[in-house]
Amino acid sequence: MMKKNTFKRATQLALVGILCAACAWNSNLQAAAQMEKAQNAQPVLKDETVYVTLDSQGNQQGIQVVNHLLVPEEGSYTDYGRYTAIKNMTDDTLPAQSGEQIVWNLPAMPEGFYYQGTLESGEIPWNFQINYWLDGKKVEPQQLAGATGKVEIEIVAQANERADAIYQERYMLQITVPVDMGKAEVVAAQGATQVVTGQSKQLAFTLLSGRSGTFRIELSVRDFAFDGISAAMMPADLSGYFDADEVKEGFSQLEDGAKELADGTQAFAQGMDQLAEGTSSLASGTGELDTGAKALQSGMKDYADGLSTYIEELEKLAQGAQQLKDGMAQAGDFSQLTEGFEGAVQAMGQLALTHEEKAQFQQLIMAAQQPGASQETLQAAQAAMVALKLDGAITQISGQLGSAAQGVGEAQAGLQTLIEKYGELSDGLAALPDGARELLGGFNELKGGQAQITSGVSELKDGAKTLNEAVSQLPDQAETLSDGQGQLYEGIKEAGEQIEEMLPQSDGEIAYTSFASAQGVAPQSVQFVVQSAAIRVEPQSAQEPDEPEAEENWFDRLLGLFRWN
Repeated sequence: MMKKNTFKRATQLALVGILCAACAWNSNLQAAAQMEKAQNAQPVLKDETVYVTLDSQGNQQGIQVVNHLLVPEEGSYTDYGRYTAIKNMTDDTLPAQSGEQIVWNLPAMPEGFYYQGTLESGEIPWNFQINYWLDGKKVEPQQLAGATGKVEIEIVAQANERADAIYQERYMLQITVPVDMGKAEVVAAQGATQVVTGQSKQLAFTLLSGRSGTFRIELSVRDFAFDGISAAMMPADLSGYFDADEVKEGFSQLEDGAKELADGTQAFAQGMDQLAEGTSSLASGTGELDTGAKALQSGMKDYADGLSTYIEELEKLAQGAQQLKDGMAQAGDFSQLTEGFEGAVQAMGQLALTHEEKAQFQQLIMAAQQPGASQETLQAAQAAMVALKLDGAITQISGQLGSAAQGVGEAQAGLQTLIEKYGELSDGLAALPDGARELLGGFNELKGGQAQITSGVSELKDGAKTLNEAVSQLPDQAETLSDGQGQLYEGIKEAGEQIEEMLPQSDGEIAYTSFASAQGVAPQSVQFVVQSAAIRVEPQSAQEPDEPEAEENWFDRLLGLFRWN
């Protein structure tokens, strides 16, 4: 009995093997027929749409590539892809495969031909990480299902440096987050564009090519459920919104203007430095002028005081000369006359200028001889010349008196002549105080003018000091302004470079490469659609009804012919 069962089992297996070999042989015949048809090869024009599924935390779960081939006429269409599985989405046609090569023998299809390929992995333009918080505590996604409270969702979109260069440089990302307004209220969603469609509010975030970003959403929820995020990655072709050349030209002009403004501000800052140096020199010079004016005023006061004393002495001398003149007219005693002469000589000696006073008057006269001497200096020099002349006259008179005193005893006969001469001298001495008083009056006027000059110079010094203090702050402020203008220029320049990178190149045309295969046909377009898993309460499993017996197909029926009871 056991031998009989064993024989029956072996017979069944042999029959199954024969059938499988026949099916394989039939498939090879079909593949050979398709390869033979491939001789009528047609150019392939296609579009690729890459569908990427993520788990709730943003990890890749699967990649499906839907290819849309244009089939204007019957023929063989060869595509490429490193697919682990292929599904015809249009009809029942099977492809012929050899490695990554996929050959479709198709009739003309005005609406095109669609097929889907499954990839194990691939580098999409952006990678994602999704984090969740409930009432401030970080939680796993499924812990939020059915929750009530404050929910925070953080979406981190990281530009993928391993993705194809064209995706990094020319693609933009739009993330859409649906919010069921019946169960959730948006508290915060910075940077999001919000659109209400029915009972759902769509929060949209955008990133330009090569940029990474983190987006946070705060919700107040009841019985939380979440359909997951969806994202689209597509070429950032902005040519339909503005003229790229005009934008580039505008930024170029703006950059040139900012450069000129920065250069002008720098020149202004340098001018402020020079102005500050000039006002500092002005303040220093006016300070020295003020010191000199005050010293001159003090010296003129001392000179006026000395001149007043000099007038008093002249008056005394004139009185003594008059008394001597009167005594000489009445005197018959030569001894008294001799004493008078000696007194006069002594008085004359007291009136004579000292060496230092003569030196000061000589310096004043020399100063008046210099080109551009002021009126006050000229007047002071005239007074000094008069004083020197008076001193010379006094010296001469003193000498004459000495000679006269010595000759009194020798020439009594010349006494009358001496009296006459002395009379003339006495008259001259009497006139000296009046001349000195006139000199003092003029000098006092000069001194008063100098006081006004000194006051004006002092005010000038104070004004120059105030001006210097104000202007001294301008270079730093001008330098700050110059730095700001320089930063503005650099910012505009950088913005222009970034805008130029984002603008369409070569009239918006992009040289696409196939996402499915490096050796594949260059598609007309490639776009990405990403969807993360939903978060919701899993329905309770109900008792499943008994499944009806599966209907036998032709293969099952064929095997039944070889069964033994």
